[in-house]
Amino acid sequence: MKGLKGASMALVAMLSLGAQAADVKNYQASTCEVVSGDNYKYSQYFGYIQNNSTTNKLVVTCPLVRDDTIANNTASNGWIRVRDQHSTENVRCVFYRVSSTGTSASGSVKYSAGTSFTTQKLTFNNLNEGPTEDTMHMYCEVPAKQAGASASGVYSYSTNEL
Repeated sequence: MKGLKGASMALVAMLSLGAQAADVKNYQASTCEVVSGDNYKYSQYFGYIQNNSTTNKLVVTCPLVRDDTIANNTASNGWIRVRDQHSTENVRCVFYRVSSTGTSASGSVKYSAGTSFTTQKLTFNNLNEGPTEDTMHMYCEVPAKQAGASASGVYSYSTNEL
């Protein structure tokens, strides 16, 4: 019995040291803030933001909470769901971190894969979170609406601190 108890305790200790806890946060895109754009639509009920301008792109920045600063801090994952309705321009999103001195330290850029009525999930993997003072950021550029087409937009996004 002593051997079984000791083995169980060793297994629990080993698993707790090697496990990475997930700290997932999902957001609706209506929490994003417009940086530039002249004709856009927020849907608080459905949680998206669309670009209704026929001449200018819409640029939004989306808030991210980084609150797990004492765990592993080696990487963070994220994704953003967009709908691209433009035939020649893609939605462009950037997930990046900013150092405590205010300079961009690292990041990743993703583009939608052409026109699609359904949302596309742009995935950002293994982003280094850096020191505990660094902050995480996400922004997107949404192309203008084409004549006769539906509006492109940002629908939801998520982060996962590992």
